[in-house]
Amino acid sequence: MSYLLNTESRNWKSYFDYIVVDGCKPLFFGAGTILRQVDEKTGSLKLGSHTGRLERHVVYSGGG
Repeated sequence: MSYLLNTESRNWKSYFDYIVVDGCKPLFFGAGTILRQVDEKTGSLKLGSHTGRLERHVVYSGGG
């Protein structure tokens, strides 16, 4: 996404309110899946699962 949407004045994440990768659709919508926050520096998933409200412009991985 950074290759397609990053500019000098705008980061690609500013185009989206909520960012979910690996969502395993349609299971994500029907049964729900565990969400984990992505460490954007390393690309790895942070330990534990995310609960509560989603933060804007943060990348989450779900469906694992």
